[in-house]
Formats: sequence, structure tokens, C-alpha cells
Amino acid sequence: MAIAPLLIPLVALVLSSSACQNPKPSHQDSVAILAGDTSQHVLSAEDRALVLRARELDRADSLDAAREAYDQAAKKLPQLSDWLYLRAAGVTGDSAARAGYYAKLRTDVARDRISRTDAIARERTRDFAGAIRAYNALGARLDALRLRINPPADDASRTAARGELLTFISSSNNSADTREAIDLFDKVFTATRPAEELVIARAAGKSGVPDRAATAYAKALGARLGDVSDNLGYGSVLFRLRRYADATNQFAKVRTPPKLAAAAQYQRARAQIALGNTAAGRSTLRAITTAYPRDTSGVCAPPSCRPRDRRQSRPGRPAGSHGAAQALSYRPARHERSFSRRNDLLHSGGQKSGRRTIRLARRPRLEQR
Repeated sequence: MAIAPLLIPLVALVLSSSACQNPKPSHQDSVAILAGDTSQHVLSAEDRALVLRARELDRADSLDAAREAYDQAAKKLPQLSDWLYLRAAGVTGDSAARAGYYAKLRTDVARDRISRTDAIARERTRDFAGAIRAYNALGARLDALRLRINPPADDASRTAARGELLTFISSSNNSADTREAIDLFDKVFTATRPAEELVIARAAGKSGVPDRAATAYAKALGARLGDVSDNLGYGSVLFRLRRYADATNQFAKVRTPPKLAAAAQYQRARAQIALGNTAAGRSTLRAITTAYPRDTSGVCAPPSCRPRDRRQSRPGRPAGSHGAAQALSYRPARHERSFSRRNDLLHSGGQKSGRRTIRLARRPRLEQR
């Protein structure tokens, strides 16, 4: 009895620690968790099967059966009812029935999806005119254009939408939307005109589709469309595709205006270095500082772009790749401003100060990005 007060806390500690231990997970549970499937920990197997069945019917375009399955699941699972009622509305053709589902929504975040769900429902149930109006009201212009150019759209609608789709491609500031629009245009309109290819080339180059941009530029410039900025754009796309010789030829075509010409010559030097022709690259870079002393957009001082032989000879590194990296990483700044200041001072009579600026300009500095 004397040791009882000492044993009771020990027994309590053992019981509490064993009670807090989770049961060892089964192999099946571990696989499900690693696969990211946590729904089995939220829903019972029966409820989970009900929701999955509704989704299968939805994907199979069995709209009436899917609506009924979603409705049944929503009534049985109140914690998920808002999203299941939205799913049910999304496969319902009757607008009054959809309104009934929307009235059952309880959360603001679900109500915010009503307009989008209504547009999707109209498209799924083949009310294309209503879906186009709904998408336009949402500001989803690309979705509306997609419906206007795809079957069963008539020829007049497709012709009008063709021009609007090109306008969207040229004016979109969203790269993902631009890429999707270009892909849609290519799928629907297999025969294109050079002027259309020029629009696509400019947009594709900006939105990260260099292959498509190169093809479009070749057709447009081959038809003598475009200007010197398109030669620069085409050369930049070719450089990204590692077609350095072709890029060099395009950059060489840009001779005016001075600002574009300086930038083109700088990119031409990069392409020459990437081809392994470092001597030509250095020569081009030196020529830029002489021909365009006031330009700082694409000028690179010769000493700063000298490749290191030990880096160029590294196994697996293409010839001239480090030289291109040097030219790319160099950010024109101090010494170029010095050249411009030197010219201003010399022309204004500040000879002594101008000479000092020249000495400073001969010591260029590399600024890493």
C-alpha cells in the first residue's frame, strides 16, 4: 500500500501514451496518401463511390444521369452540397432547374461560380448562342470566339470570328491566352494568308512559342511583309531556337533606325560567338561602340565579352557558349554612359574632363544580372 501512490501515476502514463498512438497504417492507406488521394479519409467508401459515379457520367456526357447522381450526392453529403449542386447545374439544360440549384447554394464562394457555371451549362447542352452571350458577359472572349468558329457555326460567323480572333491574338497581354488562341486559329484555319502569319509571328514570339513564330515569320517576310523590327524579332526567335547562322543573317539586315541597328548588331555578335566565331563577335562588338557611341540599348564593350578559354574547353560545352553567356550577362551601364558623356564634353570644349572620361571608359565593368 505504501508504494501505491507511486504506481498510480506510472500506470496512468502508460495508458495515456498507448491511447494517443495512432494505429499502424495499412499498405493500402499509405499508397493512397502518397498518391494524393485523401478523399477516403473524408468520405465513407459508399459516399465516395457515389461522387465518383457522378463524375464518370459527367465525363461520358450522360448529362441527365450525371445531374441525377450529383443531386443525390448533394442531398446525402451536406458538407459538399454547394459544389455538387453547382456540378448538377452545369449539366442541366433547363434554366429554371439551374436556378433552383443556384438557390440552394449557401456560401459566397460557390455563388461566385454561378455565372461561369451557367455559361458552361449552356455550352454543354448545346445552347451555343446563349453560351456565347454568357461568355462575353463574363469577359471570357476567347471562349466566345471558340464557339463562334467551331462547328456548328456557319460560314458567316466563322469569317467574322476569324478577324476577331486575330485581333485578340495581337492585343492579348496574357501569354497563356495568346498561346491558346494561336493554337485554336491553327486548328480551325489551316490555310492562312501572309498578313495573318505576320500577326501570329509577332504574338508567338512574345508569348513563348518560338517554333510557331519562326514558321510564321518565314512566310510573312518571304512575302515581303513586315519591317526591320520584324527582322530583329525573327532573328531573336531563331537565336532562341539555336539556329545561330540564320539568326546572324536576319540581324545583319537591320541597318536603320540607329537604335534598332545597334541592338541587332549586338544580337548578331552573340550569335557569332555562339557559333564559335569569337573573333567576328569581338569585331562586331567593337564596331558597335564606334558606329553608335550614344546608344546604350545593345552595346557591349569588347574587353568585357572576351570568352575564357578554360570555360570554353569544358567537356560537353558547345564551342563559344561561354562567350554567348558573357555577352548575354553583360549589362551595358557605366562605361557606355562615359562614352556619351565624353562626346558631350569634347563637343562643349571640356577637353580635360573629356580625356579623363575616356580613361574611365577603357576600364569597363561587368555587372551580373
